[in-house]
Amino acid sequence: MKKLAMTIVALGFAFTVTAPAMAVPLDVGDVYVGGGFFGDVLSDDFDPATGMGTFNFNIGFLALQGQFDADPMLSYTLMVTNPTAGFLAFTVILSTPIAPTITGSNAVSSTFGGGTSALLDAGSPGVGIIPTGPFVQMSDVGEGGIFTNMGVDLGGPFAGVGVVPIPLSSSGILSGPLAGGPGWDTLKVTTGFVLSGSDTAILEGSASINAVPEPATLLILGSGLMGLGALSRRKGRRKES
Repeated sequence: MKKLAMTIVALGFAFTVTAPAMAVPLDVGDVYVGGGFFGDVLSDDFDPATGMGTFNFNIGFLALQGQFDADPMLSYTLMVTNPTAGFLAFTVILSTPIAPTITGSNAVSSTFGGGTSALLDAGSPGVGIIPTGPFVQMSDVGEGGIFTNMGVDLGGPFAGVGVVPIPLSSSGILSGPLAGGPGWDTLKVTTGFVLSGSDTAILEGSASINAVPEPATLLILGSGLMGLGALSRRKGRRKES
């Protein structure tokens, strides 16, 4: 944690008092229920020095927690119980600042499901969720408030009876629309779906961006691996002889 230094002069003597810097509260998202705004998602431990933080939002029938990194990376676990007897829409929009801003070629990836992800039937004839958009989880990158889809959206409709596990799905690694970015400053993940009445959905997801090595770096790495392979083969032949 960063330290805050203060110099105090008293009785002709100067001495320094060092105190830990306070974490900076950060608004990292919004929650919408039934199409209406329901509350802000805040991080109380965001550290500007590292760009890292966690968040926790709980309103009884909706509990959300996760972590983020300005590197950037964002992951979350969302548990929702529909408090009504009919279908109800839920939307959670999360974002993290990117520092330093991203330019050039980058690899983007996302995951959805797996872990504790499941649908829980409350006893009605089946349980299901339907995406409010093309997918349940959609990932975007933005600059100055203008966002571009990253091309790694995941999660279709899910339905069943009793306990319905949601398997892990991954976008893999894509260069996508981030190749040659002008200076992305925000990573955003939107999770939106309609949930059947009185039922529960537990969802896990993540999104991240990583720089793609330059061609020269890849060439050096490839040459090094080829050299190690050749050395290993020569050692093997010496042992046989």
